[in-house]
Amino acid sequence: MNRTDLAKKLKKERVPTSWYCLDVDEYNDGLALHHKDGLWEVFYGERGIKNDIKTFDTEEEACGYLYEEIMDDMKYL
Repeated sequence: MNRTDLAKKLKKERVPTSWYCLDVDEYNDGLALHHKDGLWEVFYGERGIKNDIKTFDTEEEACGYLYEEIMDDMKYL
């Protein structure tokens, strides 16, 4: 899945858009996806600081990871 597919899936699952950012230049609180230097990063942004950075070779891997993390969090609502 790519960012477009991921956005559609998250919308269908009614995930609050404040929980994530898929086109990150600036990020606030929430999970973020960022393409940097040929790699894909998924991290939790908090007050402009990247936390728990995970790096992936492909957009598909990064989007899959972000989706699973968010859906895991949705269990607690």
